[in-house]
Amino acid sequence: MAYKVEFSDFFLEDIELISENLYRKLKSDNTTKKLLRKIQLKIEQLSNSPKMYPKISKIGRWNREFRKIVLDNYILLYTIDEDCRKVYISYIYYNKRNYFDIPI
Repeated sequence: MAYKVEFSDFFLEDIELISENLYRKLKSDNTTKKLLRKIQLKIEQLSNSPKMYPKISKIGRWNREFRKIVLDNYILLYTIDEDCRKVYISYIYYNKRNYFDIPI
């Protein structure tokens, strides 16, 4: 049985900013679309195999275990709720940023 994937407001805001900044820097709508498509494909995989990506040692304030997806220059953080069979995509960060310093 597949997991339902949901997105946090933080993720949705950040993905929009990343798209805008990438387009502004590179002036390439094609590059922006490629990145968004890669992200979409990785997220689609989570509905069938949410444990395929590694755990990270940081546990959020809600005592949830986070996992990460490394994709190009970005890191996506997500949690799994086994009881509800949901995957929560929480954040996306530029990979040079230390996500251990970010309150989650």
